[in-house]
Amino acid sequence: MFHIYILSLFEDTGRRAHVSRLKQVFNSKHIECTIVNAYYWKSHDIKQLLSARGFQYNPKLSLSQLACFLSHYHMWGLISKTRPDVYSIVLEDDMDITIDFNLDELERAIRSLETPHDAILLWKHPEQAKNQPNPNKSYFSKFYYTWGLAAYLFTPKFARQLLDIKTVDMPVDEILLQKVYSKHTTYVSVKQHFKNLGLLGNIDYGPFMFKSNIWS
Repeated sequence: MFHIYILSLFEDTGRRAHVSRLKQVFNSKHIECTIVNAYYWKSHDIKQLLSARGFQYNPKLSLSQLACFLSHYHMWGLISKTRPDVYSIVLEDDMDITIDFNLDELERAIRSLETPHDAILLWKHPEQAKNQPNPNKSYFSKFYYTWGLAAYLFTPKFARQLLDIKTVDMPVDEILLQKVYSKHTTYVSVKQHFKNLGLLGNIDYGPFMFKSNIWS
């Protein structure tokens, strides 16, 4: 059983319209989907929120990077409360499904894993594809360095452990890449069920442009 959460900026009408349509697609496939409001640095006092919640942060990080951390941290709190038999997938709001999207196939692959997962990254950054250690694997690769939190699946137990993070000294994906993933059972999906629709690091990888809110 899957529950898909989409982190979406309420203030961005184009992204909101996109994820609303995407939610309808998931509902038509009988997949539970929840749109979760992301923190927008222009609408929230991000530094005050971090301080009030006991976080220490690197002042050199941009407000958009800090807001991104808060948004994903909020998602981890939601996932931490789900049942262990529910596969929680988080998508950012510039993501879409691929033409061969098939969660039944994904579920079978997850259940066939010899070592139970803590985290599965469901999208890999194109510039980091060269780092994939075993590209001929049919479904999952062992963890390797790849940017982003555009699409991922975390277990409730893993999400609960992430809630112990109280220092934001680098972008949220780098915190996980450099300090967390290697200490847990982390996989990267070889098969792509999700695709990015826009600009990543000012490079256009997709057919539909959503300007980056982090690196723009």
